[in-house]
Amino acid sequence: TTRAAEQAAYDVLLATVRTLVAIQAADVAPGQAYDSLDAALEARDAVLVMLDEQAESVGDGTYTALVQLRADLVRAVPGAESDLPRLVSHTSGATVPSLVLAHQLYGDLAREADLVARNRIHRPGFILGGIALEVLSASD
Repeated sequence: TTRAAEQAAYDVLLATVRTLVAIQAADVAPGQAYDSLDAALEARDAVLVMLDEQAESVGDGTYTALVQLRADLVRAVPGAESDLPRLVSHTSGATVPSLVLAHQLYGDLAREADLVARNRIHRPGFILGGIALEVLSASD
């Protein structure tokens, strides 16, 4: 009987911690800086899944609060005033250095480091043509 009571207490504690983690994630998500609209939506959707999972196993009072928190999160991330760029695919016709590609795409070199990091390019001096790259849209 002691083991059964211990397991029941552990299960309640675990459920409470999971609910608190989901609530904290929903609280933190709107304040994060996202580099693209796609990253913001991905983070939001991950937190929504956590909230939905917790809403299935809580009482009525907590359920109502989680549903309201979910609605607030959907409105807050990425936010109505957000002008985050989208992720798009770009395939260069020729092998070019990352600096040249950044200038071709954006008209400046400010996003060259992002281009290299986002695509895990090991040799930025030689980005092979014909390979689809993930880049931020130019209009942000």
